[in-house]
Amino acid sequence: MGVQAPKSSPPQKSAFPAKAPGLLDRLLSLFASDDPERQKQKLLRDIASELKRSRARFYNPTKITAEPNLARFFWEIYKTVAAAQVLLKGAEVSGALKMTLVDSSLTEEQALLKERLSEKSIDARAKKGADPAALEAEVRRDVGALMESIDTNWMNDLDALFNRVLVFLDLIGFDYFFLLKQFDPGLPERDFSYIPRFQALEASAVLEELQDFLEILPSIDPEADWDRILAILKEHRGMDIVARGALRKTLQLLRDVQRSGVMLLMVRHILSNPGWKPMVRTHRDRIVEPYFSKVKAEAETSAQKVAHGRRNEKLEELARAVFGSGAVAKLSNYSEQSNPEYAQKMLGGFLHVSALNYLRGFLLEYLPKSIREVVDLLIIKGKWSSSQPSNQMSEAFHQLLTMSEKIGHFDIDLSENGELGRRLKTIALRADKDRKALVQLRAALQQVNDDARTMIGDSVQHFISIARVLKLAHEDIGKQDPVHLVNWKELRPVSDKELRAVIALAYRKIYSFVQLMQMYK
Repeated sequence: MGVQAPKSSPPQKSAFPAKAPGLLDRLLSLFASDDPERQKQKLLRDIASELKRSRARFYNPTKITAEPNLARFFWEIYKTVAAAQVLLKGAEVSGALKMTLVDSSLTEEQALLKERLSEKSIDARAKKGADPAALEAEVRRDVGALMESIDTNWMNDLDALFNRVLVFLDLIGFDYFFLLKQFDPGLPERDFSYIPRFQALEASAVLEELQDFLEILPSIDPEADWDRILAILKEHRGMDIVARGALRKTLQLLRDVQRSGVMLLMVRHILSNPGWKPMVRTHRDRIVEPYFSKVKAEAETSAQKVAHGRRNEKLEELARAVFGSGAVAKLSNYSEQSNPEYAQKMLGGFLHVSALNYLRGFLLEYLPKSIREVVDLLIIKGKWSSSQPSNQMSEAFHQLLTMSEKIGHFDIDLSENGELGRRLKTIALRADKDRKALVQLRAALQQVNDDARTMIGDSVQHFISIARVLKLAHEDIGKQDPVHLVNWKELRPVSDKELRAVIALAYRKIYSFVQLMQMYK
């Protein structure tokens, strides 16, 4: 609403007829021309004279009354926009309306690029077997092409168009019914078969509504491309929201009121404030840039979601290949259950829980059994042309045996009774109030995670070393002149299975496990 001067009582009629100003009055007025109050009253008289000459007959400045013609003006607008008030309720904050406007303005090439960047399209390409990394690269290329297609002038024109739509929504959303009820208390809402009986009333009764309307009126451009605005709103709601003929008539009424300034003069006279001005509503929304930023963000998120989903599928596939359908025993203290406390302090917590659990499970379940069976056979009974493969396998195997114990001690040390666990808990209690303690906690967690990552990385390298020797043995079996494992014919596995198959099984198990660990890099 516009800035109001303090309300003053309407000027009262004098009990005596006013005398024409004499020579003395005119002379005095010359010397009193700098009197603000006298200037104000003169301006108000000028405004009253202008209003009396107005063809609109909206206002009687002598009686300070709003006339039925003012109600008829608003009644004509109300008839035009009443249906739209229902259809477009809340449209000014609707993301769908913004999308409709931009979508309807895209070129064919832009529309195709946008469709390719939709979640549905990205999911469809992923289901056809597209490599996640290649799909992400493809999405980035499409995003780049779409962003490069945006012309600054085109973007500014669309933003301006949306702001004109917002002005129209302001016009539609004005409370015409409340204002009109002041002129005819029996007026039913949105019943245009009713013939209104508008009566003059004290202008102060509708002053606030007139001030509200004057916030909207100056921004309405009768010469705007209303056909395009109506087309956008029709696309948004799926139906015509305003009759075009009625709108043309309404725009003509608004143009006449804008040109005459009669409503502004009315409010100034009612307020006895000839300098009053409305706080005109202006819209400077920008919708095109946010629209394309959203398309870009959603496309990148969809591509990442696909990659994440494929990664999870691969993890599950590898875990089944290594461990079957059984659950892997979890560490007690280096665990996800400990992380919420660190998350509250904006810290990552324990970062390698799953990988370390899988490592420990593999070391406990497979290393001392099926893998040891093959390793012992190749080291103890095998004869190698060079001692290097045998020594390499032996060293790696024994390092892995000690790694299992090392992980166990690592986890125990993180318990409430462990030295490291007590230290972390003590620092964490201080970290809420002490910034230095928070820095210490971050450093301590990093060291814990570094230790976990080192154990995982070292173990993977040891398994790779064993796998390399297994591969050498597997390649020699069946050769008349073996290169590395020279006595493969003399070897018999503990089980009844054929030697080559036993080595292949151990190799595949280690290979799958190494792949599983590498997924957590």
